[in-house]
Parts: sequence; structure tokens; C-alpha cells
Amino acid sequence: MRALAEYPLVTPLLTTVKKYERPLSAVSMVAGFIFDNYYFERVDHPATQIVLAAYLALAIASIVLIHFVESDAEPPALLVKGHPLLVVATQFALGGLWSAFLIFYGRSALAVTSWPFLVILAAMLIGNEAFRQYHARLAFTCTLLFLAMFSYAIFAVPVFTGTMGRATFVFSGALAAGAFVLVLFALRTVGRERLLKAWRGIVLGAAGVLAVINLFYFTNILPPLPLALSYAGVFHSVAKDGDSYRALAEPRSGNDWYGFFGATPVMRLKTGESLSVYSAVFAPIQLKTNVVHVWRHYDEKAREWAEAVGPKASEGSFADAAAFGALVFNCTAGEHSIAALERAGGANLAGKVLVDVANVLDFSGGRPPAVGVGAKDSLGEQIQRAFPDVKVVKALNTMNCDVMVDPTRVPGEHHVFICGEEHDAKTQVSGVLREFGWPADHILDLGGISAARGTELYVALWLQLWGVVGTGQFNIALVR
Repeated sequence: MRALAEYPLVTPLLTTVKKYERPLSAVSMVAGFIFDNYYFERVDHPATQIVLAAYLALAIASIVLIHFVESDAEPPALLVKGHPLLVVATQFALGGLWSAFLIFYGRSALAVTSWPFLVILAAMLIGNEAFRQYHARLAFTCTLLFLAMFSYAIFAVPVFTGTMGRATFVFSGALAAGAFVLVLFALRTVGRERLLKAWRGIVLGAAGVLAVINLFYFTNILPPLPLALSYAGVFHSVAKDGDSYRALAEPRSGNDWYGFFGATPVMRLKTGESLSVYSAVFAPIQLKTNVVHVWRHYDEKAREWAEAVGPKASEGSFADAAAFGALVFNCTAGEHSIAALERAGGANLAGKVLVDVANVLDFSGGRPPAVGVGAKDSLGEQIQRAFPDVKVVKALNTMNCDVMVDPTRVPGEHHVFICGEEHDAKTQVSGVLREFGWPADHILDLGGISAARGTELYVALWLQLWGVVGTGQFNIALVR
């Protein structure tokens, strides 16, 4: 081995690599990306899996050998001179593994979900230059190795088992953690003291990777790997033709330049015409799982409102709002409230307090509209029956929306009514009303949800008063 290290052609090569070790490390990582982008077609292809496994084996072997060189008092001369090459091999192997994931995301239409891996890539490249001391570099490379092993398991387990989902993802993490422990045993065998110096950083790094990737997965920042939306588009019509699909797209004009960059062009429709949406989902061979498309109406006004209000405001579907809110307000048109709450989802609303401020207004007979659902029922009661697990509190439906959240708009003392079946729910709503500015003694509890019949029918009088006084800035006061 010593004679080989002193061979005339080997020594200059190793010396040059040693001199330019750090830039070569970064270049080798980039080279891994370029090579894999050209080579990989499907992540589930056997050849691809063999290459990924080879990358992982190379990374493990290089890290163990580097640790052996740094730990041994008299390591073989060939390994000493080849130390720079081992560093480059580590970076190349890890770069190849990252590229497989970035390629997979880059070829999908869900480019917005790629940002976590881009951040991780930037951290790797920066860390490669910033971590100077060996014990820190060992912790850093071990953290990267665990990330690579976890990432590989996320792909490989669904490919080999033909299943996916939360249980498969958790199993992938457990499998990666077990394999990583075996690597740590190997490092301990070849260099115990060096490993102990970096032990704290290794444990914290691996735990951080485990926590972050699980957070990304279970909060849907990352889609369920290895599925990915590979194509999606809006067309005038889509029809199946054998094993393929034929779609009629919007003709591009000179002003539709953005369509050439993948954006959906402006769709021109005549009255009564419909549109079709086509999408294709990439899935590994033999994988069996259900794919569900969820469509959302894009509301430009809602987006503009959220931007104008500030960072604490957001817009989304009824289901988004119901899932997000700890306390939910029903501010929909009363005649459509049940349908809207069904779209929000009973599971998203279960156990929560729902403040119903809606009123049923029937304009079919002209103005003023007919009010309420009758003297023997109310919208509040209908909602409570339709969603028995929801704590419905009727409130704020007897006044203008401005007065709801700012009672000082009406001078003097005036009152707000609440009713519902759950005492604790009404207490919670009363607290919210006090935050709006309603004094505690101006909040009147009318009892059970059936009292909503009276507050909803009162709206007929409110509409008449609005027509008389010419403004909605008024309210009712109980004088006794």
C-alpha cells in the first residue's frame, strides 16, 4: 500500500486533490446532480434503486474510512494520502442521493413543495465550507448520512412493499434509524474516542432530521412520497383515446406569452360551455393506493382582503377555516349555511363552538325579504340538529356587522343576545364579545338554542327600521 501511494502518477494526483479539497467537494456534489438528472427516469426502476443503494453504500464506506484515518495513530499511507478523495467521494455520493429527490420533485407540478429540500441542500453546501474542525464535520456528515438514509427509505419502502401512507412512512423512519445505529457501531469500532467527541452533535443532528422530516410530512408540507403530480392543465375538453388522452387546449395568442412557461392561459368561454381539468399522477410500479383530487374555487377578492388585512389574515375553503379555527363563526348566507357547513366537514367542526350569526332571507318575493324559517324552528336549531357534536351558540344576528365588532358605533346602552344548549360554550362566546367591546351586563343569555327563533324573526323588524332611519348603525336596548 505504501509503495502504491508513492507511485509517480498517484502522488501528484493525491497532492492536487488535497490542495483543492473544499472546492472539489462542492463541485463533486454538483456533478452528482448533473449526472443523475441525465440518468434517472423513474425512481422505482430497478437500475435506479441499484444506483441509489450504491450511492448510500459509498457514502457509508467513505465516512467510516475517513473516521478511521482521523482516529488511528498510524493509518496506512494510502488512506492518509487518499483522505481528500474520500471526502470528495462522500460529497459525490450524498449529492447523488439528494439529486434523486430533487429531480423527483422538479419533474412534478408541485414545485412549491420542493422548497424544504432546497433549503436542506443550501445548508449542506454552506456547512461543507463552514465546519472546519473534524469533530464538527463528523457530526455534520453523520447528520447528512441519516438524512440520506431516511430519504432513501421513504422511497424504497413503498417501492418494495407496494404500500404507502402514515404507517409506511413511520416504518421507513424506524428502518432508517435502525440502519443508522449500525453505522454508529461501525464508527465506534474504528475510532471510539473521536466518535465520543462528536456524539452530542450526532445525536442532536439526527434527532433534528427526524423531527423536521416528520413535521414536513404530517403537516403536508411534503406530499406523501413517492407520489407526485406530474402534470395538470385546464382544457376545453378531455377525451380518452385508447391508452392516451386527447385534450382541446385554448389557442395561444401573442398576448398569452406566459402560457409557454407552464402557466394556464386565459380560457375564453361562451355561455353554457364547460371546462375540463386533466391531471397525471406519478406512482411507482405495483403501488396500490387511492388518489383523491380536491378542487378549490380561487377567490380573488378573498385573496386581496387577506393581503390588505395583514399577515394574521388568510383565505381558503370552508374546510380550511373549520379545521384551523378553535372557535368558528358561521357568517354565510342563512339559506346556504347548512350546505356550507357540510362542505366545511363535520369532523373539522366536531367538539368546537360555532357562533351562528346568519339569518335566512328569502328574496324570491321581492323586497323586503321574508325572514326566518318559521315560528316553530330556526336556523340555529337546524344547524344544531345537523351537527350534534358542535356547540352552536346563536349571537350577533340582530345588528349590523359593524356594530357586531364595535358596539361604540351606537351611542348609549344597548344589548346583544346569545342562546345555546352548552353553558360553557356560551361563556366562551361571551368572552369573545367582551373582547369586541360589549360590557358583560349588556350580554343577555336567552337560554337554549330554541330562543334563536325570536332573534331570527326580529330581523324582519330590523329591516323595517333600517328603511326608516336610513342606516344600519343602530341596535336594540332592553329597558327595565
